[in-house]
Amino acid sequence: MHVAPTEFATDPQLLNLSLSPAQRTALAAFDGEPLSAEEERIFEQCVGRPYTRYRYPNLVGICGARGGKDSRVAVPIGAYQAVVPNHNEYLHKGERAYVLIVCQDQRAGAVTMGYMSAAFQNSPILRSYITDRRKNELELRNGVTIAAYPCNFRAPRGLTINCWIGNEVSFWRDENSSNPDIEIERAVRRGMAAVPNPTRHVGMGRAKFVDESRHPTKFFGS
Repeated sequence: MHVAPTEFATDPQLLNLSLSPAQRTALAAFDGEPLSAEEERIFEQCVGRPYTRYRYPNLVGICGARGGKDSRVAVPIGAYQAVVPNHNEYLHKGERAYVLIVCQDQRAGAVTMGYMSAAFQNSPILRSYITDRRKNELELRNGVTIAAYPCNFRAPRGLTINCWIGNEVSFWRDENSSNPDIEIERAVRRGMAAVPNPTRHVGMGRAKFVDESRHPTKFFGS
């Protein structure tokens, strides 16, 4: 399947989503798609510099409540990374690739997986990819598992990860770590070591101001 992320999100046979101008700008700019004049203005307003086409490995979004960070940003990116890339290039026999969604708790994970499951079930094309559905996992026939786990740095260990999404990062709490976001990112990076050109980090939060030395690509939008 060869399709751009914005087309993947809006195609009636795939996710069939309606996107606001800011949501479409975030998805398009993240993958280095051409932007319209309006989208270039949105990008510069949100990021603070003119748009240059580049396929970014990291996206950090600071979003308002009901801004579509799950259904319009995290789900399209996660579903795209689960279906479009050829994962057979780096997987051994019997090994699975993971699109990993890390949430602040099980409740939030269930909400995000609800969006993801509905996206696949409601698409005549993506529905055929599902081989098994569990409470916090969606297993696909192409060797990929989409999984939502609570914010524990032990959860990603032993997984081969081609994309990870940190949901509501500013609300992460872990009694075993004072910096759960840093510890989880370290654990995830080990799981991505064998994956060529992975989507390393899509971080979505409501009040997370991020250190530029760690996450150089920020997108502020509504």
